[in-house]
Amino acid sequence: MIHTDPYTFYSYQDYLALREDAGRFEIIEGLLLGMASPSPLHQIISKRLLVKFEQYLENKSCQVFGAPLDVRLFPGDGDKTTIVQPDLFIIFDKSKIPLEGAIQGAPDLVIEIVSPSTRSSDFLEKRRTYRQAGVKEYWIAVPFKKIHKYLLSSEGTSYSETVFEVIGGSITIPVSLFNDELVITLSENEIFR
Repeated sequence: MIHTDPYTFYSYQDYLALREDAGRFEIIEGLLLGMASPSPLHQIISKRLLVKFEQYLENKSCQVFGAPLDVRLFPGDGDKTTIVQPDLFIIFDKSKIPLEGAIQGAPDLVIEIVSPSTRSSDFLEKRRTYRQAGVKEYWIAVPFKKIHKYLLSSEGTSYSETVFEVIGGSITIPVSLFNDELVITLSENEIFR
């Protein structure tokens, strides 16, 4: 993991220069945040969710992506560069999706799967940053416990939170971005098959 210096602000050009040999990291408002490699459990949950979204979105005009893929939340942000690698995200506006390089702008839905090294940033810095960027729906998945779902207010100034708990070994959560037409269910049996 990269050593982070709280007094150094990093630009997008710094990010591009560092990423080749510095491991996984993100930049939030110019500050470098090192990231540990995800666990097998994290990757299994991510893959299962990705497949469920892919099946639903097959004939829809949006795209689902999984990490690692750079997302530049505020293109042209000058000194306060913010580049994240959400675990999963969905984008409706195809103009944000270049064939090369980082996604340019905020996704419509972001899912972060909590790990010990990301818990604080997922609930604090990233939640605040995703709200400021205009991410309409943000999920924080705590494996085997719950999913925190945040919906952006119509003014774009705050998130409302709903918590979905694991009951009987599974969790069910409606996707507000699709007017609750899509309901995701994830069970322990799917994870440990």
